[in-house]
Amino acid sequence: MGKHTMDRRNFVKTMGALAGATAVAGCNSSSGESSNGTGDSSDKNLGERVPSMACPYWSDVGRASTCEEQLAVAKSNVESALGVQVELEPKDIATVISEWNNDVRSFPIAYWYMGNTGGRLDPNPIMVRNMVTRAGGDGLLNSSHYPSCEFSQLAHEQVSAPSLEERNEMVREGIKIMSEDAAHIPTTNTLNFNAARSAVNTERVGQAGFAKNNPRFHIYSTVEDKDQMVFNIHGHAITTSAYPRMDSSSVWNHLVTSTLMEYDENFELQENMAASLETARDGKRIIVEVKDATFHNGDPVTAEDIQYTFQWNHENGSVVPDHTPIPYKNGTDGIKVVDDKTVEFNLEQAYWPFVNKKLQKRGIYHKQSFVDSGADDNPSGFTLNEIIGCGPFQVENFREGQSLTLDPFPECAAHDPPNQRKVFLAFDSKQAASQGLQAGEVDVVSRLPTGLFDQLQDTDGIQTNVFDGFMGYHFHPHHGVAPTKFREFRRAWGKALNRKEINQVSQSGRGEPQYHGSHFISTHPSYPDDDSDVYKYTTEPTGEPQAAKQLLEENGWGWDSQGRLHYPPDADLSPLWPKGETPSEEDFPCLSELPDN
Repeated sequence: MGKHTMDRRNFVKTMGALAGATAVAGCNSSSGESSNGTGDSSDKNLGERVPSMACPYWSDVGRASTCEEQLAVAKSNVESALGVQVELEPKDIATVISEWNNDVRSFPIAYWYMGNTGGRLDPNPIMVRNMVTRAGGDGLLNSSHYPSCEFSQLAHEQVSAPSLEERNEMVREGIKIMSEDAAHIPTTNTLNFNAARSAVNTERVGQAGFAKNNPRFHIYSTVEDKDQMVFNIHGHAITTSAYPRMDSSSVWNHLVTSTLMEYDENFELQENMAASLETARDGKRIIVEVKDATFHNGDPVTAEDIQYTFQWNHENGSVVPDHTPIPYKNGTDGIKVVDDKTVEFNLEQAYWPFVNKKLQKRGIYHKQSFVDSGADDNPSGFTLNEIIGCGPFQVENFREGQSLTLDPFPECAAHDPPNQRKVFLAFDSKQAASQGLQAGEVDVVSRLPTGLFDQLQDTDGIQTNVFDGFMGYHFHPHHGVAPTKFREFRRAWGKALNRKEINQVSQSGRGEPQYHGSHFISTHPSYPDDDSDVYKYTTEPTGEPQAAKQLLEENGWGWDSQGRLHYPPDADLSPLWPKGETPSEEDFPCLSELPDN
């Protein structure tokens, strides 16, 4: 075991023990609920005591250990500076997202990250997911239940701005508003740590690295000393053959089938199954001609298959992960077959994300196999009788939750023919995958925890790769409930963090600390080159705990004799909207002007 791994594990263990020993005494109230009484303080000018705050993180995802390492530092920072106890709660991702989206209020703040998928290079996903129309208990994701009308109007209008320049200005203004509001509290950017055996050919790695979100690497990479190449994969990505219900992983949407457009290994958008693409009527009409291509069963890929794909996704958006509605003219009737190889998308308004997000996100479905498998009658429960794609690989063997074996499909129209079988295996842990890599049983392991990556860097026969991501790790404070509904509290939390230490412990100092309160981080292409007008929690890598305390004190907060934080005496602790409900038009008038989702 490498020294970096030992240092990191010892640090996290020590921090956990220290935090437990020095936790703020008496802070045992459930998060999201107010504590009764003001504790033992003799200061009658103090308001109600801030209770212990539960903070969940995803414990069943590839970056769980990185989250734990970041949170070990952050917990100590916040407890020491603010005088409020933070209870870290490992939970599976499905539970956290469900509880958050339905506003059950079992915690006032959460910690998670966003992966570096190509579609997130467009600003729309981040803008939309923070609109007030998605806040509250409506089952939709608003990352912080952020209820800004000013931001939401920009988020709605930017998709159909008259020009790209005006759209960029709207996004920039949105970043400024989010940061001023302390909408999110970032720590670092999201890095991808990857490793491969030295026998792996990495000519088509590019900027995206060995990661799952780099389909060109999976397609064109080979291993020299075997006749098949083995990758690790998370079991969640292969739990069903009904891949439209799965996340937009490269495996299904770019390997088994193919998209009309695709980001290459350097995140440049390229025509993929599209032979040509033309826009007309000021961006309200997109005409796509598909290449001469065949599905894996020999059927031709037709405009009718493309029409069916986009109609199915639109009509069944509730079961398609990360789906956002497209403003088709007259609903899906706006998707028209022109001839056997040409489809026309007619929109009510210009929609900037359509080409660079929607056309590259999900592969073309084989209509007949979907219909025969009951996809139209039971979209949330069907399974494909036979997986028929049009991508560079066809399914040779599929074991749900365990493995996926893909053989090259020489007739693929989107790519030069690959020449090696690819096998994706699910492992119980990244440690097990790493052991398989060192034993020569696995050829590529992506999204490694930093400790394992550091260890593998010193291992003979292993090559490593780091992708400096454009997404980030964030605290997501609930803007509807105390104490996180108070902007000064959110800002104080952001000031208290020692991002230098967080970055060093969790990513060996390779990441970029993030200082401003936006969901966009500084390495995202939409982040402004000149951010002098963007609010930042601090510019000190080690944080400003004294400034955090001063900010709270200036706003009427205080501490009792045991160092426990109390609200201002006149603080209104009532939620901005009732639990399980959504913000009202009375409080947020813009809701009457914005689309529901």
